[in-house]
Amino acid sequence: MSVFWNSYDDVRSTVLHPTTIFPLYFQNGLEADTYGVEATVMWQPSENWRLIANYNLLREDLRVKPGQTDFNNALNETADPRHQFSLRSLLNLGAGWEFDALLRHVDSLPTNNAGVIVTVPAYTELDLRLGWHVTDQLEISLVGTNLLHDQHAEYRVSNSPAEIARAWHGKVTWRF
Repeated sequence: MSVFWNSYDDVRSTVLHPTTIFPLYFQNGLEADTYGVEATVMWQPSENWRLIANYNLLREDLRVKPGQTDFNNALNETADPRHQFSLRSLLNLGAGWEFDALLRHVDSLPTNNAGVIVTVPAYTELDLRLGWHVTDQLEISLVGTNLLHDQHAEYRVSNSPAEIARAWHGKVTWRF
């Protein structure tokens, strides 16, 4: 478990330029405090099976420094979820076979849209992997990602959410 607190004095801001044709430029006109907790618990119910649970809490307080301005109302650096949780299962099936699962939940994501907060909804997803170590050097695996939904938003650019789709892929790894 770790507990953290950070204080930042010169965070990037965007200001209108008073004398040039190009209207915006970057400046260090923000200050911020971030704090939170990260906790991980691992349990090994058998020699071949491990479970790992993880939780993150992140709080952010960004503000415009006294006497400064920011075109984005100190919102451009705050696109982080407050809560995240994951549960990972790593199972060794024997004879070189492995089956892994990752269930994760990501809290809603506040993103900046021209100085106004727009929220990307929270989501929960599941990833699965079936792997076979053919030899010490060769591994073949089948991986499925984002299996609980056809697609979900993970981020937002302007007014368009960045949708991440369900996917399956095969992987061959050769170690030398």
